[in-house]
Amino acid sequence: MFTYSDRIMWCNEAAALFLEKDGKKIVGHRFGDFAPTVQPDGQSFSAKIDYAFNAAMQHDVSGIRLQFFATSCQYKYAEVSVVRMPEKFLLVFHDVTRYVERETELRHRVNRLERAIATGSDTVFHLNLTTRTFYFFPSLFHLLGYNTNRSSITMNEFLDIIHDEDKDLVRDVYAAFDEPQFQERFDEVRLRCASGKFIWFWFRGTLETLGTNGMPQIISGTATNVQEKKESEKYLRTLNEELRMSNEELMLATERAEESDRLKTSFLENLSHEIRTPMNGIIGFSDLLKDDDLTEDDRNAYIDIIRNSAKQLLGIVSDLVEISKIDTGQIAVRMNNVNLFTVLYETYKIMQKQAESNPDIVLDFISSPSCRDIVLCSDEVKLKQIFTNLIGNAIKYTTRGYVRVRLNKEKESMVISVEDSGCGIKSENIPLMFRRFVRLKNNDNVSITGAGLGLSIAKGYVELLGGTIEVESEYGKGSKFTVRIPIV
Repeated sequence: MFTYSDRIMWCNEAAALFLEKDGKKIVGHRFGDFAPTVQPDGQSFSAKIDYAFNAAMQHDVSGIRLQFFATSCQYKYAEVSVVRMPEKFLLVFHDVTRYVERETELRHRVNRLERAIATGSDTVFHLNLTTRTFYFFPSLFHLLGYNTNRSSITMNEFLDIIHDEDKDLVRDVYAAFDEPQFQERFDEVRLRCASGKFIWFWFRGTLETLGTNGMPQIISGTATNVQEKKESEKYLRTLNEELRMSNEELMLATERAEESDRLKTSFLENLSHEIRTPMNGIIGFSDLLKDDDLTEDDRNAYIDIIRNSAKQLLGIVSDLVEISKIDTGQIAVRMNNVNLFTVLYETYKIMQKQAESNPDIVLDFISSPSCRDIVLCSDEVKLKQIFTNLIGNAIKYTTRGYVRVRLNKEKESMVISVEDSGCGIKSENIPLMFRRFVRLKNNDNVSITGAGLGLSIAKGYVELLGGTIEVESEYGKGSKFTVRIPIV
């Protein structure tokens, strides 16, 4: 406590202890002799003390915080109450040095925390459910690219910067906050940047304060920038999907390679058998022709067998050459005007001789009258080969019943079907019908001659001519092959 009138007139022992001076040496000095000229708030000591005296003159009492020099520490702080008295002032000092030091340290900590948050991926928030206001560190708004020093935002304003797909989730969170049993919640949402881009944040909200009504009032938590994490997860998902697809492609390639090996093995076995059969006929009956005692009829029969065996061998070689050309894209297509009815009918007549070798088979040809004069641009030789392979295949696999050839027109295509009442194909074997070197057996397990290339060649030619081929079959009842050739 001091009395003051232009200079210090008196001080008690506590005042002397505060200034860490001998009381007798304090009297007669001005207060400015014991304080820094410039105070922490930037004002001069004389301006502040004059303001306090003037305020006390008007209101009898005033208050002010002042900084003083000290010996035990750099500075001391006092809350000074100035009381106007007759011809002098009474100054009552309250030592707040420890309080100011703690306040300063706390401010430094807050500043350090703000700097750490500004440079990190987390920010702290408080939500006041009474005022419906979020309080964030400004670093959040700076991260989003908004040029503002705001530290608060209403719940509706916050909802405006939420991604449209996440708005319903945020509304659910808002509703959960208003439940008396709410304790904690975790959610990921996207916030819109000033640029229009969205950034993923992970929010963790925890109940901090209950209101007097027992309902949540203050929710505190953190908002963590997880954009890089999301991008990494997306990259990993993409990478995993690529790896999965690569594995599937590798497995498929492995299966195809194994299937190719099986087909090649089967082909070589079939080819070996198919070549040996006519070759044995040629060699065996050639040796028999050396017998001088042969009758003319036997000699001619043996020559016919040799000729047929040679034709069979030539057919096998021709099929191998054709399928090789198809695979390597070396087939030449010669497009000319073709009357499809004529080509199909001529092939039918040729194949009748093969059908007549089995009296239990009837080979029919049915055509719509409107198809007889239709001319299309195609390769006549390839068409004949397609029809020969399909009709011959039907005859080969039909031991009793019919083989029926039809010609119709559908929109802009000519439709040729070859239907038989043969052994049919099991459903699991239908996808194998057009594969190279595949040869199936009929219902009676009777081996059918051929290298298994006829249908593959037919399909290759059909596709070269811009058409399609498909098969329908019922095991034990027969099959139907349908070819569509576009009218050009």
